[in-house]
Amino acid sequence: MSFQLYFFTELPITEPIKTQLMDMLIELYGRNISYTDDSDLYQVICKSLITEHVHEKKGKYIKKKQTLGFSVNTFPESFAKGAMSDDKLTEEEIKIHMALGKKKLPFGLVKTPPGLWSDELAIIAFENI
Repeated sequence: MSFQLYFFTELPITEPIKTQLMDMLIELYGRNISYTDDSDLYQVICKSLITEHVHEKKGKYIKKKQTLGFSVNTFPESFAKGAMSDDKLTEEEIKIHMALGKKKLPFGLVKTPPGLWSDELAIIAFENI
């Protein structure tokens, strides 16, 4: 199972914001978080899937060409119980969205549906607001 988060922006995300995002994710999921790796074929495929999903929404998303990806390598407890589902992904989307608000980070979920899932992966997309 792979759990990834992607942040879509028009301009590159600055180092202080990257660090704040990483710190927030560590608070939520523990220390086993990494940036996605564009040399890893599986992660490139996942990035391609979510990028296509976001850009299909048209409008403002076409301009959001910058992406910052994170791999959450410690899966949420809900993912381990039974089959993956939209409800499980939605629970994580809400958890992260609320954490972004608490930390006053300038991101929110992309237009519904903000994520993709299967038995092998869960990916959530966010955008700068």
